[in-house]
Amino acid sequence: MQSTERERLDELVAAWLTMHRQPVDVTTLNLWWVALEHCTWPQVARAIREAMRDPEIGRYPPVPAHVLAKIPAPKPEYHVKPQLPDIARGSGMAGILDHLESKQERNSRGHRWIAKMRADLAKRAER
Repeated sequence: MQSTERERLDELVAAWLTMHRQPVDVTTLNLWWVALEHCTWPQVARAIREAMRDPEIGRYPPVPAHVLAKIPAPKPEYHVKPQLPDIARGSGMAGILDHLESKQERNSRGHRWIAKMRADLAKRAER
């Protein structure tokens, strides 16, 4: 949320807390702001509305976790290097090991781990 939406949040939370006969002070409102500021105002307003209507959540004094539970988690953004889809598509574990090996120095621990994985992969292929 933007700082301009702080007043809207404070009013809504204060009304909700008052409805449950809970004390409202600056510290409480600050905690709500810190917990919800990373969300957008439409998400927060919708989540508060849903939490108030929820038969389980709505009968207890509200806490920010009730609202956060109603906001869908953001989908993670994956930054995949261009060569990784080719590795995953055709060559399986051996291709992944080739890719890792190309990124490691010859004398590093990572190289020994890759060599061990190659040996294990070869043993599985013999079975």
